[in-house]
Amino acid sequence: MQQKSRPEEETFGTPPKSSSGGKKAMLIAAIPTVLLFLGVGLKFARVAQKAERTISHMVDHADSAVTKHSTAATKTKETKTVTTAKTAAADVSNGIYPAGDYEVGVDLPAGTYLAVYSGPSEEQQLILTISSSSDSSDDDAVLNDGPWYPRNTYFQVTDGQFVHVSWANFYNVDTVDVTLEPFQQEGMFLVGKDIPAGTYQMVLDKGEYVYPETAGYTIYSQMASPQPIPKASGSYTDTITLEDGQYIQCKDCHFAKP
Repeated sequence: MQQKSRPEEETFGTPPKSSSGGKKAMLIAAIPTVLLFLGVGLKFARVAQKAERTISHMVDHADSAVTKHSTAATKTKETKTVTTAKTAAADVSNGIYPAGDYEVGVDLPAGTYLAVYSGPSEEQQLILTISSSSDSSDDDAVLNDGPWYPRNTYFQVTDGQFVHVSWANFYNVDTVDVTLEPFQQEGMFLVGKDIPAGTYQMVLDKGEYVYPETAGYTIYSQMASPQPIPKASGSYTDTITLEDGQYIQCKDCHFAKP
């Protein structure tokens, strides 16, 4: 019997899948790879961000350090300049100051000084004025009963005062040792330094402008600013007993040699 023919069946290979199904499979297969690269990328991104923050912090810290160092250096320089300016006069002269005007605490340190006449004439004497103002015409600012006119005088000043000295150099007694002549001429002397403690007679100075009726002395118990503290006074004809630490100012007279 003759058999009816049937459509020929495909007997080999795998039936082809639809194109949409293949793409889906490829995408699914690629997911692990994508995730892997994505994870690596995120890791690198985090590392890069961290590195960027670290570098930024280091730069900021470096800039801050440079700024601080520069500021500190500037402050040090300014302080040094100010200090040098305030001490220049004393450093240069080693405690010796010429006649002129000075602000205490700026041009010279507070302390005790000795002014010694340095004028051209034996008849002239020094001028010393201590005041609370730099205005030389402000009479209300004068603190001492000056000007004094001895051949030499001790005086003490404090910060903020102003000193005017004419016809004299003056010396910081803490740094300069000056030899005076109490047995030859008038002036102010420190007992125990310029003249020994003891009992003395006095004699008149010689000169056209010596006045016996006003010649005499003043004893000060201690030095003070702006004037020393007086203890006693009298005529050149008196017998005088002096103690260490006292100051004595002689006018138109000097000590007779023992």
